[in-house]
Amino acid sequence: MFKLSLPYVLATGIIIEDYEERVENFNIHGCWEWSEGKVIIYELPSAPHEICIGRISCEIINACRNVLGTPAEICSLGATTTSKY
Repeated sequence: MFKLSLPYVLATGIIIEDYEERVENFNIHGCWEWSEGKVIIYELPSAPHEICIGRISCEIINACRNVLGTPAEICSLGATTTSKY
């Protein structure tokens, strides 16, 4: 199982202009930051995000219930939970 500890360095060698463009494109304000060419994740999505993803997952699994117990079964891996540093 993958365990993430925060803060996490996602990328290095990134210029500030590229970072600012990506922040605007992906609406990641408040979760990531740029410092000295590094993109650092310091917070992961909130509980409402997790609830929404959970509900969407339930709908997908429910739609695929005919394959439960077969080699084609779709399994949930759950969510990654961390705390802010």
